[in-house]
Amino acid sequence: MTAQDWFPTELNPNASLSLSLSKFSSSTISLCHSSPKPPWSLVRLLISLVGEPVASITTLLYYSDLLPQNIILQRMVRHELLDQENYLFHFLINFLRCFW
Repeated sequence: MTAQDWFPTELNPNASLSLSLSKFSSSTISLCHSSPKPPWSLVRLLISLVGEPVASITTLLYYSDLLPQNIILQRMVRHELLDQENYLFHFLINFLRCFW
């Protein structure tokens, strides 16, 4: 299995990031690096989870409809975490909605 099976080289052949996985120890996957938005989203998510873990998890559960109807828990929800550029936060919410 080569990297070309995973990602086409027509997207951007000059920008690539090499990632070695333990499952595919003999193969290397080449990822296209086209936008700095996912790393910033990861940084924002980690900062919110480390800085205010209860508020972040409460917000995740609230927007994924898994938080019980409790006024005390709903006061901990931080609505400002749910902006347009917080891609991983949106991903986690949609993941919890679909699979929980």
